[in-house]
Amino acid sequence: MVRTITEPIKVLLSDEQAQALRDFVYQLTTDSISQAKRDVGASQQWLRKKKAAAYADVSEGTFAGWTKNGLSRSRH
Repeated sequence: MVRTITEPIKVLLSDEQAQALRDFVYQLTTDSISQAKRDVGASQQWLRKKKAAAYADVSEGTFAGWTKNGLSRSRH
């Protein structure tokens, strides 16, 4: 028989352990975002509209609407 735990579990960490856990989560998040950018070819600072729309997983028309309505952009 499998029992489901319904009470919260408390984990007690020293200050050093808590900091190490925060550092680990920060690095894991940073690495995951960087990998996701590489996976979609978004590692450069600026993207063309078509690539930016693909990165945001929206149509080019939706992306154009966002820029028309104030999404920050740069023209080079």
